Amino acid sequence: SWRMELSNCTPQDGLVNQVIFVCILIMKLGDKVLFPSYSEISRERPEELRSVLRKTRLGLIGAAWGASLFLIVFGDKLIGLLYDDRYKAAGWMLQLLSIDTLVGILALTYDNVLLALGKSFLITIFLIFQIAIQTCAMIFGSQLAGQQGVILGLSFLGWMLYPLKAIFLRRISIWQPEVDIPVILVAIPVASICLYRLIPAIRIAQLR
Repeated sequence: SWRMELSNCTPQDGLVNQVIFVCILIMKLGDKVLFPSYSEISRERPEELRSVLRKTRLGLIGAAWGASLFLIVFGDKLIGLLYDDRYKAAGWMLQLLSIDTLVGILALTYDNVLLALGKSFLITIFLIFQIAIQTCAMIFGSQLAGQQGVILGLSFLGWMLYPLKAIFLRRISIWQPEVDIPVILVAIPVASICLYRLIPAIRIAQLR
């Protein structure tokens, strides 16, 4: 079962989890700055909120894309440089999981403005959706391709969650398609090329 697959995770999975934790920690540190800034603007200069949000999001998205593209291209080499052969499989995992950030960052960069506008209940709703989608992706991925399928499912979690979040954001008039849609259009070929390059490594991992 998928639970058995997860219980059999190798040491490199822990390394990938550490990388994800560092990324989340960086986002949380950013929250401490963005939330009070958005709150002040929404109270005192609400007409400027959308333009400030756009500029801030572009900066965060650009930084996240830079880190993700680096890991997509050099993730395997980075693991090979820092760790011995026991952790070799973490290379393709790191590259694959980095795909999620290409679109996942779009949804994350709305969270602080939702808090500033007093829409914290929406974040709770999004979290419920995320848990449900993540669980389904892991189960389906495990049944389809074992541990490699679990990683593949997690690599597109942000892609699956984004459309649901966009629907809610559009209803409260803070969705920014002028930013998000071009990013998604670029992310699709980038993710496709990455998957194509990683297919041999994934197949080798399935044979072990």
